[in-house]
Amino acid sequence: MDQLSLGFDTRTAPVATDLLYFAVLPEPAAAERLVEAGRRLKKKYGLSGRLYPPERLHVSLVGLGRFSGLPEVAVSAACRIGNRISASPFDVTFDRAASFRTGSSRALVMRCREGAGALQAIHRQIIGSLDCSSRPFEPHLTLFYDDYAVPEVHLEPVTWTVRDIVLVHSLYGRGRHRHLRRWPLAA
Repeated sequence: MDQLSLGFDTRTAPVATDLLYFAVLPEPAAAERLVEAGRRLKKKYGLSGRLYPPERLHVSLVGLGRFSGLPEVAVSAACRIGNRISASPFDVTFDRAASFRTGSSRALVMRCREGAGALQAIHRQIIGSLDCSSRPFEPHLTLFYDDYAVPEVHLEPVTWTVRDIVLVHSLYGRGRHRHLRRWPLAA
């Protein structure tokens, strides 16, 4: 996930344990199916990573920064960006899994084909509101981290309708996410 800045210098912060980002969340039934796909992959490849619970699954769109404590001014700035997001509801289908390196570990992620363009369009809107550039964005949903790599495999598709964008406050290292605000997508 790109880590962008809302204009705050967080390099001198004591310990940055608060992350702020925009995300898309799977519907509960889809989240359960994604966790089950993760269980099957763990068993098939002999992996030991700890699966994220269904309520923590998400597709990160844009990271807005790491903070020591969550400044209200950062949340306000993010909300102004969220208010400008314009998109209609759309279906997204995750049908492949693969590992990719993120720093010193490997994330096992689900990837999508259907809906990827709509997720990328929302990503571009957010980046445009921040007036910055970003790396290429490939929508993915992290199931867990593991030391071993899994080649890309096709899985039974998991589809849901994306109906809103969520501003997430992640309490880094504590396994908790708070959903601060939602923006419904409207036709």
